This record gives sequence, C-alpha cells and structure tokens, in this order.
Amino acid sequence: MEAKYQKRVLQLVELLRSEAEIKSLINALPRGYISKKTISGHTYYYRQWREGSRIISKYVEPLALDTVSKKIALRKEQEKTLSDIKASIRSSTRYMTRNGILDNATISTLRKNATYDTLTPEWKRATLEENLPEYVDTKLGDKFLEGEESYNHLYLESIGIL
Repeated sequence: MEAKYQKRVLQLVELLRSEAEIKSLINALPRGYISKKTISGHTYYYRQWREGSRIISKYVEPLALDTVSKKIALRKEQEKTLSDIKASIRSSTRYMTRNGILDNATISTLRKNATYDTLTPEWKRATLEENLPEYVDTKLGDKFLEGEESYNHLYLESIGIL
C-alpha cells in the first residue's frame, strides 16, 4: 500500500481510538442537568435526566453540587467532541471505500477493535492471545499491552495493510 494511503489508514485508526476513549469517558460521567427548587424557603438542587419519556430526579448534596455540575459540563463537552470525531470518521471511511483502500468489513472490524485499546492490561493480554497470538511476546505486542500502540495497528499489520 502506498505511503499516503497508509497515513490515511493510521489517521482513521486514531480517530476510531479517540471515539472509543471518549465514549468510555462519557459513559462514566453523569448525564442531565441541575435544577434548583425552592421549597418552604429552602433551596434544593437536583440532577435531572430523561429515561425514555420519564424525567428522573436525584437530590444533589450542596457539597457535591460544584463537582456534579463540572462533570455534567465535561460530559456535554465530550459529547460535542464525539460528534466532531464521528463526522471525521464518516468522511474518512467514505474516502477509504471510494478509493478502494479499505472495504466496509475491514472498517467495521477496525471500529470494533478500537475498544480493545481501552481495556485493562489483563484483558488486553487475553484479547491479544485469543485474536492475534503471533504478537504475544513481541516488541509490537508489548507496546500494545503498555498502551503505546493501538490494537488496530497490530491488526492492520497482520492482514498486510501496514
């Protein structure tokens, strides 16, 4: 594969890895918004969010209000970033398929594989042993286990794209 295409493939791999990391972060942050209610002259704060058509409310302790508010704001920021990354992924995958660089099946595999980069070291080793045993105890395999290299880099090398 030509160097310019390899660079585009690696950019896609990095976008997919970022997407997986941001999704993981978003899932760990609280969703919703803070609402303020005054009852009998006392102010109470609630975190509210939707589940289907229902609005769920949970009381927020005054000491936790600042922390919860910051986490909600961070989640909203990350959701915007995720939206931008998804747009870049769509553009990149269109380019790849139109130019015959990667097919849709390979792109789907890359997307699934991107989640492996967010695993704990124990799960990374188990995944490597199960899916790419030829990379166990190799320099590149060790880089993946240490978080210095993406799983998709190993995968693309194993199928001869890199």
